[in-house]
Amino acid sequence: MDELTLAVASQRAYLISLRRTPLFEDFYLEITAKVSLCQSEDQYGLLLRAADEWNYYRWVMTCDGRTRLERVQQGAFVVVQDWIESPRILPGALAENRLAVWMFGKEMRFFINDLEIFSARDPVWSEGVVGVFVRAAGEPPLTVSFDDLQVWSLDRTQIPTSTPVPAAP
Repeated sequence: MDELTLAVASQRAYLISLRRTPLFEDFYLEITAKVSLCQSEDQYGLLLRAADEWNYYRWVMTCDGRTRLERVQQGAFVVVQDWIESPRILPGALAENRLAVWMFGKEMRFFINDLEIFSARDPVWSEGVVGVFVRAAGEPPLTVSFDDLQVWSLDRTQIPTSTPVPAAP
């Protein structure tokens, strides 16, 4: 069982772990996030299409059940999708959430526990590695384990460009 646990013991501490390879362009990814210790404003999530530790998309979950998407460029972030609350996000300590992302060109779709939460479009990053992160916003500690990472490549020739219209019987 390969599981990665990120734990921080300092207030406002930020910890990331990036894969070195492979580079992903168009893909579908699933991973399970298991929260052990957290406070409401603490954050965890995925780093997507990362070029390095300063340039990537950051999909953020908070321990109080909110999510958003940010683009990080040279360490500064821009909000791509602002905060959304969803009852599908299991909040608090001992929560387990199955996260999934579909990225195809500029199109991105984000799923939590088998339900699409939001979609976004952004043309900046087209490929990169994936990773995970945690950020303690309040009093530490914060501990999140990531498990069951699976990534599938998307074949551009198999993705329809528009919804087909059914023929009349």
